[in-house]
Amino acid sequence: GVEFRSHIDGSLHFFTPEKIMAIQKVLGSDIMMVLDECSPHPCEHKDALKAVNRTTLWARRCREVYLKDPTLRAKQKLFGIVQGSMFKDLREQSARDIVDIGFEGYAIGGVSVGEPIEHMFDAVHHVVPFLPKTPPRYLMGIGMPDQIVRAVGMGIDIQEKHITHDRSKKGIDHEAALNPDEFTEFVRMCNEVQAARGKKEWRPFSPNEEKYRAYARKSIVAARDLAKGTVLMEDDLLALRASPPGLPPVDLPRFLGKTLECAKSRYEHLISDDVRGD
Repeated sequence: GVEFRSHIDGSLHFFTPEKIMAIQKVLGSDIMMVLDECSPHPCEHKDALKAVNRTTLWARRCREVYLKDPTLRAKQKLFGIVQGSMFKDLREQSARDIVDIGFEGYAIGGVSVGEPIEHMFDAVHHVVPFLPKTPPRYLMGIGMPDQIVRAVGMGIDIQEKHITHDRSKKGIDHEAALNPDEFTEFVRMCNEVQAARGKKEWRPFSPNEEKYRAYARKSIVAARDLAKGTVLMEDDLLALRASPPGLPPVDLPRFLGKTLECAKSRYEHLISDDVRGD
């Protein structure tokens, strides 16, 4: 299992596959998820392998609990989770192991954890062929509009995206947070988009739409702490939604191969004056 301290009161907790199954039973989760280990990005192959093997072990224990409880099988579904970081051999191994156990649906985890977006979709593209076609395929932690369409085209059935509600907190997720009123408006706008599908009507952005447009657009940021003099490669840069917005992803290629004129912290925006051509 895994031992951790609560971010609320610092109390110590220990989760096992059996305990998280019991918790999800009490919650009445329509879709239950196995206990897994999500590798950080970047990580070494040996560490990702340990996470894959541990995820498979925990998945098997969760499945055993599920099969022994007829009330769970009657009302709730259990999804397995594929891990493996960005390593194709580990992604394939994990997919085969999880499918071999057998679940009502299959999730692709360990993505959207700091890797370049193209690397994420490379991992998805590699995993999907190893998953059955009939049970739902769930891409975890992905659900912004530009990602949804692309993922569906690759064979993904379920997606989700968390949105925090307090921009005053530290962390890249909170910088693009929506407070409750803003989130209500965000949902209203999503419903408006849904209703507008197939209609050929054009109009200018409203003031509120212009406001949220900044949070929806991605900007070029440093993928890690970068020293002055770094020659920028693809893995050094990310396109993330962040506030305030910076240069759009379409400008990313012109940074590649250029030298940084100043140090950049992880998730810090890049501007044109930050680089020089060699």
